[in-house]
Amino acid sequence: AANRGIHMVIEKPSARTAAEFLLALAAIEANNVAVWTGFLRRYSPVGLQIRALIEDGLLGNLVSAEIWHQSRNVRLRGPEHWMFQREQTGGGMVHWLGVHWIDQMLFLNGGELVDLSAMLDTRADGIDVEDTAAITLRFANRMIGSIACGYVLDGTPDQVSMRVHGDRGWVIWQNDSPEITVHSSDERWQFAPMRTFRLDQSPFAGYGGAMGRAHMQAFLAAVRGEAPIGSGARDILRVLRILDAIQESNSTGCRVQLASEPTSP
Repeated sequence: AANRGIHMVIEKPSARTAAEFLLALAAIEANNVAVWTGFLRRYSPVGLQIRALIEDGLLGNLVSAEIWHQSRNVRLRGPEHWMFQREQTGGGMVHWLGVHWIDQMLFLNGGELVDLSAMLDTRADGIDVEDTAAITLRFANRMIGSIACGYVLDGTPDQVSMRVHGDRGWVIWQNDSPEITVHSSDERWQFAPMRTFRLDQSPFAGYGGAMGRAHMQAFLAAVRGEAPIGSGARDILRVLRILDAIQESNSTGCRVQLASEPTSP
């Protein structure tokens, strides 16, 4: 498709491994096409507000971030589904839903990931990919991040939460709520150091709601040359390299260092 000059929206994570994506990346960049993937969380009002707080210095230097996401178990989803077949996907929970939060942490931090460690497990029968995961990530700015995710719930709604801590403040977001609670010791907030932001999305039908709409609007702007690529091929490669490192860390039981991103495929 890239060799035919076709702009694309590809389901995340777009390949099983970073190495398998390199051939596509070469075609994408040689033909200058816009390629988007489903990293919708960077378009969420909550994520954008937290990033704005960080960039404004209200949290100070970032220290830690924790993201937690539990979803319906494998039995309810159907173990025969292709998402639970390693030959098809390259991985399980981390490849399918964890990628949203890996990208979100990269988006919020804005810095380079240095190394990571991961522990994965397969508890459900009939599948050969992980259904539970715990990942620790260290960034060049010394922030330590953690992501815990799993296909564990018995049919109740997904449980999602995020906390970001800096040396001058923190943010708490829970249960996919439109509200976040923020504390800052910055002098600009000295008379009201604790605040609540409510960020209701405009109602919109379709996958991801308003996030999905914003995602497609950004893609179309890139196609028209009106905006830079926001979740493009290099973003895909970056996350795939992290997914590779997560699988390696789990297999070896060791921390894995992330080399600098290659400048060319």
